[in-house]
Amino acid sequence: MQMLHSGRMVFATLLILGPGCRAVPLQPPSPTASAPRAFIKFQSPRYDGSTFSGRILVGAEEGAITVDRRLVENQVLQVTEVHDCDAPSPVSIEIFGVPPRRVPEELMTLEPGTWLEADVDFPLFNYRRRGAQEADCLDLTVTLNPKHPTPPATTTLRVSRPMEQPDAE
Repeated sequence: MQMLHSGRMVFATLLILGPGCRAVPLQPPSPTASAPRAFIKFQSPRYDGSTFSGRILVGAEEGAITVDRRLVENQVLQVTEVHDCDAPSPVSIEIFGVPPRRVPEELMTLEPGTWLEADVDFPLFNYRRRGAQEADCLDLTVTLNPKHPTPPATTTLRVSRPMEQPDAE
């Protein structure tokens, strides 16, 4: 009997409060500025068989972005994927050194139309220690990690080791 009485109380409560409930249509989000987006481009990328290097341009495609002006390799700027041009499987790379901490004084804000440029070097392989065969051509994915909330920006490029020139006699 107690259960029947509790059920009647819940039903009565719903009848009393029910008419006061109504569906409220969701309001569309208010128009806001689009999220900031970064871009990266390489000029004169080079690969010597163990190190990838080149001049990088970092800019804001949309909105202001904040980056560490030092573009610290393997922290702010990373080689995130490496493939031999002739093989579909990823190539294992070695990351050298311990990246320094981000320092507030080194943070720089870039607005659309402005960019930061720097020369970067990524030692990828230590073939003398590993005894591995050097790849002549690599497909690389490089990722820039700007300060939050800007999402990472990536670029993919192909680099080839220069062909050895025979000695002129």
